[in-house]
Amino acid sequence: MDQETMRRYFQEGRLGQIFAFAVCVVFVSIGGLLAFHGHEWSGAALGTAGLTGVITAFIGQRQRSQIANSEPNKADSTPGRR
Repeated sequence: MDQETMRRYFQEGRLGQIFAFAVCVVFVSIGGLLAFHGHEWSGAALGTAGLTGVITAFIGQRQRSQIANSEPNKADSTPGRR
């Protein structure tokens, strides 16, 4: 993988993290606002849903990258190549 591809790959990951954080902040803020105005259950559900979605996305991404890194490189498994 060349340098430009690697840079773009990490830049895309960083942008995803920023947007996920922004979504989490919005969900928790709206949930807090709802709870403050007397809708405790609605606020708790919205805040929890936002946090759970972001956490699930990060855990899923980590598991996919671990699986991808543990698979042998198919180009290296060509017969006669070492």
